[in-house]
Amino acid sequence: MIGSVVKKILNRFGYNIQQIVFHKKYEKMSTSLFDNLHTHVISISIDKNIRTYRGISLSNYENDLYVNSAMIAHHNSFSERRFIEKFVSNVNSMLKINRSMSEAFNLPERKDLMKIPECYSVLPWQNMTFEEKRGMYMKTFIKRRGLSNSINHDSLFYSNEAWASHAGQFYKLILSIKKNGFNYFSFPVVDVLVKEGDFKYIMSSIGNHRLISAFVAGVDSVNARLGNFIDIKDVDNWTNVKNGFFSRSEAEKIFLDYFNGCGYGSSV
Repeated sequence: MIGSVVKKILNRFGYNIQQIVFHKKYEKMSTSLFDNLHTHVISISIDKNIRTYRGISLSNYENDLYVNSAMIAHHNSFSERRFIEKFVSNVNSMLKINRSMSEAFNLPERKDLMKIPECYSVLPWQNMTFEEKRGMYMKTFIKRRGLSNSINHDSLFYSNEAWASHAGQFYKLILSIKKNGFNYFSFPVVDVLVKEGDFKYIMSSIGNHRLISAFVAGVDSVNARLGNFIDIKDVDNWTNVKNGFFSRSEAEKIFLDYFNGCGYGSSV
């Protein structure tokens, strides 16, 4: 099934990375390396078929905390300072602080997940367990966002300092895209949700800010690298189903929420 979906996607939208005419900075890169990794780059339209990292369709971007805040800030700002202020203000107006994992996935019957902060949420198909994420996410987040270590507990994820970091990144990306166009050799990664031969793209942790920025800047399509293929038929083999963290029905429910563009995913 996965092979046929790959072929279907490539026939419609993409090409093996070997077929790309490389920019000068890539001339010395071995295309055979990419081929050995079975890496493919596709041209994707930034439209309703793309889900955000939280499983929300871009056609309903108003419901996504990050996309909506970036869009409002972009249309109501004339400087970086003003952009950041508008972004953080809108986030705070939409944000429900200290949600649990149970709320993040709309699983009210899971009382145990009500005790786990949403920031440590893992998806059923992720190759990372809850314990692994809890053990490394805070440190990784602080480093990636360039934050101070003065706040070293879960409230850091909801701090204005953290949101301002996101806003500054969006501002610079949107400004660059509008001035220079999208860097078609940056290859953000999209994972592919597969259901009975149909598929939807979902932003991964690699390049989701770039894809959101391209959407806000009005870019129609970008080159993206295919990441993981997540087929609902493989639900029993997903990491966080095999280990018993999610039941089969819970995993299927979360998948369908994401596939249908009405995901609840973690805000942080």
